[in-house]
Amino acid sequence: GSLGSPSAAALLLAALLLLAGAPGGEAAEGSTAAVSESLMGEIEMFEALAVSDPHNATLRFTLGMLYQLAGKPREVCDNLHAAYVQEPGAAPPELLFHLANNLKAIGENAAAVDFYALSIGGIPQGPVNWVLISITLDFIGRSQEAVRGFQTVLRLGPPPRIVSWVEIYMLSTLAKVGQQRRAVWRYGNLVGHGRSSPREQREHAQLASHPPPASGHVLDTKTRLVLSIDLVARRVVSHRSFVHAARAHTEAWARAPQWGNDGDAQVLAGMIQRLQAPPGGCTKARRVLIIELGRADGKTGKVGKEIHGFGLGAQMHVLSVALSYTLSTGRTLVTRDVDNWWYTDAEACPSRAFTCYFKPLSTCTEAEVMQGLREERRWNGQVRRLSKGTEGDRVVVTDCRLDNFLNEFEHRQYVAPQFASLGLLWWRSQLVAYILRPNQATLAVLEREKEALGWGADVRVTGVHVRHGDKKTESSVVPMELYMQTALQIAQGMSPAAREH
Repeated sequence: GSLGSPSAAALLLAALLLLAGAPGGEAAEGSTAAVSESLMGEIEMFEALAVSDPHNATLRFTLGMLYQLAGKPREVCDNLHAAYVQEPGAAPPELLFHLANNLKAIGENAAAVDFYALSIGGIPQGPVNWVLISITLDFIGRSQEAVRGFQTVLRLGPPPRIVSWVEIYMLSTLAKVGQQRRAVWRYGNLVGHGRSSPREQREHAQLASHPPPASGHVLDTKTRLVLSIDLVARRVVSHRSFVHAARAHTEAWARAPQWGNDGDAQVLAGMIQRLQAPPGGCTKARRVLIIELGRADGKTGKVGKEIHGFGLGAQMHVLSVALSYTLSTGRTLVTRDVDNWWYTDAEACPSRAFTCYFKPLSTCTEAEVMQGLREERRWNGQVRRLSKGTEGDRVVVTDCRLDNFLNEFEHRQYVAPQFASLGLLWWRSQLVAYILRPNQATLAVLEREKEALGWGADVRVTGVHVRHGDKKTESSVVPMELYMQTALQIAQGMSPAAREH
């Protein structure tokens, strides 16, 4: 049948429901291995059907989507491309979009651009499609076209949760095509300096004679130069490689006056302590923000209504914004006592909460806060989500979505007035340092691992964060060889012994 026909949609739906194992799409009970075995069984069945009916584009489309669930991008490309070749004119935009995504994942960026373009032709008002084609154009060196693509995204009005994401890509492509003033202006707006008060502008001007290090490193794949944005000097600086950029960054910090001192950090620590360990107790008259890291149903991933399928860095970003918000509003920030954080193992830590790895953010617990609410005569039994309309509630709850109320510009850019001259970087660095305090169990694991590796106090280590996995859905994957080459360059600059090896 035609790729766009009801029979095709019904066939695909039937395959996915069989995979789910229950009516209504509810996941079947059993282990991950059982689900994987079920999936491979479905793939084998449809492979046999495709062999017996090689010209059936619907079967190829279904196979491609099953391989998508199995995480096999090359097989996805083979089957979706076969479906497209069978009926090019009938291929739905969804097929083209998935094909383009998977072509990008396996490094076929030029082909991905072509299929993103075809997909956009079917859904011209889809901002996410425009984002992905623009990213891919930039990666293959067509940055000028990428700029126009990102401009189109912003004109279409992207969903709130991806606006900052688009702005970051936009300013990096502007830097690559030589539009430095526009790149610096956009970066300033993004991190707050472009909208600072007159007082803050005077304080930043005082730092101009000792500029802090540049920020926002991006790789220009066409020239292979690494670009960074210096907001104080208001210019774009180029470096020969990430290694040279890192060295320049370190040297700039060494030259720059210290931003903040122990006294500043101690004052802020005192502010945090007073809010997070309230002397009056936790049950009554305490304004509280409860934050959850996982869904109530325990599901994970980026499908359907999933709201917590973000990486650790993105979640800690939102958590630091939450702490910043509570400091600005006089609330105590409390994590859930029992959560469904997808970074936890239910067997190793049944609560699946933030405290599985880190020290509690507050001396107050969710149970104590809820007990206080139950003792209030006027409480109606509900804890509402934080929003503009619920800020007056004594206790509110929020989550780690990137598009929630906390991520509005005023909350993301807030710095307590007495620390304004130290800037957003210093402020949020202090908050993240407070949040990421390993608990005793985590410290014990780290010490055991270091001992097993022979990592003593006198051993210098190059830490490499390899961004593979589902990062491929946001940008092209950097080859492991490039990671290793850069790590080796850094190591060779450390000691003669490293150079010998």
